Amino acid sequence: MKSLRLKIIPLVCLGAFLLTLSACTCSNKDRGKYLSAVSGKAGEVVIVANKALWNSEVGEAFRDVLAVEYPYLPQSEPSFNLVNISADMFSSAFQIHRNLIIVEVGPNYKEARMVSQRDYWASPQIIIKITGPDAESVEALIREQSQRLWTLIDQAEVDRQSTNARKYADRQLKATIKEKFGIELSIPEGYHKNNPLGNPNNFMWFGYDTNFASTGLFIYSYPYKDTAQFSQKALNAKRQELLKDHVPSSREGSYMITNPYVEPEYTPITYKGTFLGRLRGLWEVHNGYMGGPFVSYSMVVNGNMVTVEGYVYAPKTEKRNYLRQVIGILMTAIPEKQENTNTSGEK
Repeated sequence: MKSLRLKIIPLVCLGAFLLTLSACTCSNKDRGKYLSAVSGKAGEVVIVANKALWNSEVGEAFRDVLAVEYPYLPQSEPSFNLVNISADMFSSAFQIHRNLIIVEVGPNYKEARMVSQRDYWASPQIIIKITGPDAESVEALIREQSQRLWTLIDQAEVDRQSTNARKYADRQLKATIKEKFGIELSIPEGYHKNNPLGNPNNFMWFGYDTNFASTGLFIYSYPYKDTAQFSQKALNAKRQELLKDHVPSSREGSYMITNPYVEPEYTPITYKGTFLGRLRGLWEVHNGYMGGPFVSYSMVVNGNMVTVEGYVYAPKTEKRNYLRQVIGILMTAIPEKQENTNTSGEK
């Protein structure tokens, strides 16, 4: 399959690409080795659609679905930054963008459809094609498939961060974590090991600091008893207990807690065959002034509950991309073996 090399793609060529994307079922693993690196800023999505569509209910649907507030941030930030270009401006410079949505409406399409493909013009890239006979059917599809559309792009952003974490992983830290907790967690070089209060055997804490933000990672474990431990109440209670014991702040009597005014969200998910209990929420410092977002994933590993957590402190800048970075690191955690414990029914 050859990439289109024209500087500006005529509409007929764009239509041919859309048909190719719809029909392609082959793997791009080998092809990806020869592709250009993606362009564009983290969290940016280029939507190829004519101005009439963009200014209609179709564009409004995209804004409602993709520019919605990113969950559990202390200040409002859009999930994605949207950039619209028309098909006649879809040059080679845009072909290699990290996140592409290509929209085409016309009588040749009998029904509205959405398909996706990774790594067509660049790598790591996601392209989503949305077609339909008219604007009304396309708008309806975008709203009907809103969760899928949002998740496809969000997961592509997280996957890029996971790839970078694995590529630049600190091998010594990775070996230590595997020996202690039984998971593969790739923490990039540059993270430093903090000393938790009390120097516990079941708790590790890592941090990375810049002039703009601080990100941190926790790993902790405790005995697994039953599925009741996979609940929002149980996971948050254990988090509160361990952070009070091991994560002090600079002021005497202060320590990290879950924000008491914003209830954390619990979501049971399955990732690559592993059941995970995810908590999203806000943290703050008891008897202090710091705070920000956190995400944690808990799983059963070798008879223990193991939690990996990431948090962000960036009081003077946006936090969305930093949070996706730590989520990408967390998602590299893979148990040594799958557990037979039935946890998926617990919420």
